[in-house]
Amino acid sequence: MTALVPPVAADTPRPSSAAVTPALSRDSRQVLADLRQAMNVAQVLVMTARRPPVVAVQLSAARGDYLATVLAYERALTTFRLPVPPRLRDEARLLRGLTSRR
Repeated sequence: MTALVPPVAADTPRPSSAAVTPALSRDSRQVLADLRQAMNVAQVLVMTARRPPVVAVQLSAARGDYLATVLAYERALTTFRLPVPPRLRDEARLLRGLTSRR
């Protein structure tokens, strides 16, 4: 008795892993590094704005800038087909909630 096994198509070309997830070029790595640096600077500005004496307008503006940089970094990761870390998604969700409470 012979088991029914689907034929193996050895001649069928398969996409290489490089075709599915393109390797990051030097330029894309630089773009991600620059966006990450901008995100870090914006985060420091939020932390600075949270120190007393707190000026609500400055804190709100700093949070808005930070949200913009987080979203730009998230879009870049998605564009380069890289995973978006859950912590980054959580941070964006939190910032959206904080910036919409005006």
